Amino acid sequence: MPESLQNSPLLIGIDGRELLPDTFTGFGRYIENFLNAKITRGSHHRFTIYGNQHTRFPNANANYTFKRLEEQNTLWWDQVTIVKAIRQDRIDLFFTPYDKMPVRSPCPVVMTVHDLLYQYVSDLSGLKKWTYNTLYRMQRGYMARHAARVLTVSEHSRDDISRYYNLPPNQIVITHNAVSDRFHAGLDKTTVEDVKKKYKIPAPYIFNLNNFKPHKNPGGLIEAYAQLPSDLQKQIHLVIGGKHNSFTQPLQQRVKALGLSDAVHFPGIIHDEDLPAIYAGADLFVITSFYEGFGIPPIEAMASGTPVVSSNATSLPEVIGDAGLLVSPDDVQSLTVAMKEILSDENLRTTLIQKGLQRIREFTQERVAGKILDALEETAHIALKNEPV
Repeated sequence: MPESLQNSPLLIGIDGRELLPDTFTGFGRYIENFLNAKITRGSHHRFTIYGNQHTRFPNANANYTFKRLEEQNTLWWDQVTIVKAIRQDRIDLFFTPYDKMPVRSPCPVVMTVHDLLYQYVSDLSGLKKWTYNTLYRMQRGYMARHAARVLTVSEHSRDDISRYYNLPPNQIVITHNAVSDRFHAGLDKTTVEDVKKKYKIPAPYIFNLNNFKPHKNPGGLIEAYAQLPSDLQKQIHLVIGGKHNSFTQPLQQRVKALGLSDAVHFPGIIHDEDLPAIYAGADLFVITSFYEGFGIPPIEAMASGTPVVSSNATSLPEVIGDAGLLVSPDDVQSLTVAMKEILSDENLRTTLIQKGLQRIREFTQERVAGKILDALEETAHIALKNEPV
């Protein structure tokens, strides 16, 4: 690649609609971590971050421009509003954290496909499920094949994208997800205690972060906790954080039926700024999902100095490595045994904490942002190099 192209500053547009107040989605965390990284903030490239009326933009930076574009209809914003803005602002490359893109974009688009959850999990069944999955796969696959480049966050997701969207694996770049610098061991104890009081969380406790959907398997966690020895169960609570929805009430009813209402707690939404303290205050973090495209919570827990018990499903083994205890999400007894081992064995607990702190070096903001930035630069420069003179 000519050095003149390689060193040229780019104007990169970013879809930042998932940067929401109080609580970020996984998409929002992905973009937030990229924008907060020093390598991005110090880049010679310029970034225009597009949001809507709900967006909470990150801190100002010399090479960042923030623009709000009213969104009344998502499809219209995706395919018309943003295209006009890209053209008007003369964007060189557009970067989206979604598995969708403006198909008539006047510039190359890099899109991120985090996972193919819909292929594995659905509220539908039979012909309706097959029809939805087929149409969705055709639409998203078309976009992926017309993107200048596709990013993803794990080998498992890359293999799924290649299989279902008919993309060669070498056209898919794995960047992983990052753990924010806000999550770290040794957090001030007073801060931790204040946040625990805010959410009425008793100590000590096992922590889980959940959206309560069936593929997250919160029921399996509750059943595993219920099988802990009674003396250990009396010593430690279970805290399942996350916004309550239609899936929450049946779980609360099951907790009541098990006689665990005083031991299992559902504090609801935990605001983003409070999450580091909740992780740091926990004796153990447990994730029991049947499916994850990556799994950000366990690396946030490891960064906070909290040991992890994790499901061994889909992408989680490649993310956790040997820094946590991996068990089948279908095996309630094994989940119970793993939790008991960490809670009862101080040497094992210490070992896993140390391994976790080493493991998260693979997922720092700077490391992941660097991979994303490299992919954006390479994609833009290839496109510019191939433009007709």
